[in-house]
Amino acid sequence: MPLNRRDFLKLAAASIVAAPLPCLSGEALPRALWLQRDKEWGLIDIESGEGYRQACWLLRDTQAGQTAAASMRLLQTAAWMQAFFAAYQIHRPFVVHSGFRTKFTHSACGGAKASLHKQDANGCFHAMDIHMDGIPVNYLGNLAALAHQGGVGFYADRPNGFVHIDDGRVRYWRKVQGRKPSR
Repeated sequence: MPLNRRDFLKLAAASIVAAPLPCLSGEALPRALWLQRDKEWGLIDIESGEGYRQACWLLRDTQAGQTAAASMRLLQTAAWMQAFFAAYQIHRPFVVHSGFRTKFTHSACGGAKASLHKQDANGCFHAMDIHMDGIPVNYLGNLAALAHQGGVGFYADRPNGFVHIDDGRVRYWRKVQGRKPSR
């Protein structure tokens, strides 16, 4: 069942009262993350070694066939977003469009020069592009923005719209049909 505007606004208003992430209020962060990539999927405990490896696999560069280490803060932000939806009986995986990208894949898809999809000096990537079936891009992006954990890009301009989340600088942008992203 899709989330309508009124329900989303209720969720957003309720979350404004609470701390953006549970760790700020002394609670433990959610550990479960449900990811889907094409026909592969996993309901993952991101804090277990095997679960973390599975998350990195699902967020791999599929064109280059390479994996890299995902930032734990990125995974925790995604898990928090999913737990937020689950609190309102919305149980669906995040469908992964992109996670880690090699330099070659990144340049081939026209990504930003300073992208957090690429590995940093420590070998970690810090961004993913996702959507959740039945949840509008604007709603998913607004929830990511409520977490205040990094950048959020809204890409609703294509048939398979998605939200970019990263754990870098807090910033927001929106891609509009036929125009470069506005910041």
